[in-house]
Amino acid sequence: MYIGGIKIGSTVADIGGNWMFTTSAQSDGTKLISAVQTDVAGNVSPASPPYSVTIDTQVAPPSIEGVLNDTGVQGDSITADNTLQVNGKAEPGATVEVKINGTSVGTTIADANGDWRFTTAAQSDGPKSITAAQTDIAGNVSGPSAAFGITIDTQVAAPTIESVGDDTGQSNTDRVTADNTLDIRGKAEAGASVDVRIDGVSVGTAIADINGNWRLTTTAQNDGVKSITATQTDVAGNVSQPSVPYSMTI
Repeated sequence: MYIGGIKIGSTVADIGGNWMFTTSAQSDGTKLISAVQTDVAGNVSPASPPYSVTIDTQVAPPSIEGVLNDTGVQGDSITADNTLQVNGKAEPGATVEVKINGTSVGTTIADANGDWRFTTAAQSDGPKSITAAQTDIAGNVSGPSAAFGITIDTQVAAPTIESVGDDTGQSNTDRVTADNTLDIRGKAEAGASVDVRIDGVSVGTAIADINGNWRLTTTAQNDGVKSITATQTDVAGNVSQPSVPYSMTI
């Protein structure tokens, strides 16, 4: 018996001409196996046509390249889409098992280029740690990939309007002012874009700071009773309902 032209051992054919030989452990890679027989008369045959076999005893973890539906701010790993489209690289033909927070959510097959994609069922809101493992065509099972983190955020509450200034006159709480440039302040999700409306017409937007505080000063408004509302679009792209109206008389 020869592997790659190097003799590795011999065996004896039985009365039916059948023979079997078990090698010692071989390294991974493609092997060309051939056999030469010496009959009982001492005649030595030419080598058999080579038999090619590939030994593959290990497989690296696959990779997760990204989640395709990162809504809102691209690249911030926060999405309003709760069906995650996970994609990555693996060995061609490998079966890739995807897990979220340690629980299997399904499998897919890597194509001829090693690319794979998997779309999950709807997931609950919250932070998700996504990993993948592959079983190659030789049956080797990899360890888990590096974790890919993403947060699902599919809803956002209405922002609040905390105050409108300056409330001039004898009382600073009667919501009657002689100042026609209104200084409107409120609370929203950190980083959200807040659209402020007076009597249903947008008068501008503000960005909530890291503590969720936002502030907008309007241009000069005409006299009368004003109904002020605000909506927010969070960093995942979710749009809220309007806030409770805040009434102010200029």
